[in-house]
Amino acid sequence: MIARILSRSEYALWDQLLDDSEQATFYHRSAWLQICSSFPTISYRKKELKIFGCFEKEELVAGCAVIAFGSRFLRQAVSGEVGMSPYGGLVLRKPNTESVRKNEHRLVEIVQTLSDALRGSGLQRVRLINHPSLTDIRPFIQNGWVPCLEYSYHLDLPEMSEDRIARDARRAIKNATSSGIECARLNEFDIDCLHELFSMTWYRQRLAPPFGKDFIEAVFHHLGANNCGEMWVARSSGQAVASEVLIWDDRMVYRWAAASHTNFKHTGAVTLLLWKIFNDFSDRGYRTIDLWAAGEPGLAEFVASFNPRLVSSFSVERRSNRIRIVTHLNKLVREFKAQLSSDSS
Repeated sequence: MIARILSRSEYALWDQLLDDSEQATFYHRSAWLQICSSFPTISYRKKELKIFGCFEKEELVAGCAVIAFGSRFLRQAVSGEVGMSPYGGLVLRKPNTESVRKNEHRLVEIVQTLSDALRGSGLQRVRLINHPSLTDIRPFIQNGWVPCLEYSYHLDLPEMSEDRIARDARRAIKNATSSGIECARLNEFDIDCLHELFSMTWYRQRLAPPFGKDFIEAVFHHLGANNCGEMWVARSSGQAVASEVLIWDDRMVYRWAAASHTNFKHTGAVTLLLWKIFNDFSDRGYRTIDLWAAGEPGLAEFVASFNPRLVSSFSVERRSNRIRIVTHLNKLVREFKAQLSSDSS
């Protein structure tokens, strides 16, 4: 078994692997990854897509797509996270046997092979945000990766009903409706609307938006061309006060972007908008929506009001000694500056 970086002409081979993998999502697709790697963000200015494929007798059986960034001396990579992608990580072809021992031995070989390839590529730090279906990360730990537990919320639409959501959510829906807030799915994506609301949402947290209007435009073009996403907006007296962008594949719907107007935070507009969205997707026959947000306490409390199902997954991270030394030095510098500031005050 060998692992190597796929050429661009082999990306179709990667997408074929995704069609036969339990770990695959919309966010693993090569088209999405190319968009995410093509535009600078606050955290990642210059990025490069690297898809590592694991081959057995010239057949692609597993892989991992990462987006690399940073200086040549401290080259790093993440799988997931960039472009607000909730998942990345290891992708495996569905096993052709029910033998636990054989499948575990195979996973050990795949992880060992890919770990060696990632280490040999000059990456000083790699973080993989694995899909919830990848439950066995023991081979990563055995290869020196550090695990971390991640959480998301999944809403099962067939089980959704108004009496199952929290009382404050029902009250917010009622208040927003009585105040005349209207919610609708747009026929066309509105780049300016999302960008404005999205910027407000991040500035409220005293943070700059992670990406600009050019990235939103590229995403909307891709979603529209492939009929795999849509935008919803809540309005008060004609003014956009909240927006949601949903993406889907053949397995589930993903809540990709959420934004709201600063002056309308307490109107219940976001709650009403999500309630309308959930009912609409349920009527269209969709079964599950991935709501993410479970890892952020404030967002988790709000999303939990819809009574979703908590889903756990694992991320894993490997750091070289070089990264550990630089991280430690940076920590010492920050502590020294904080001490100087404390002494001067």
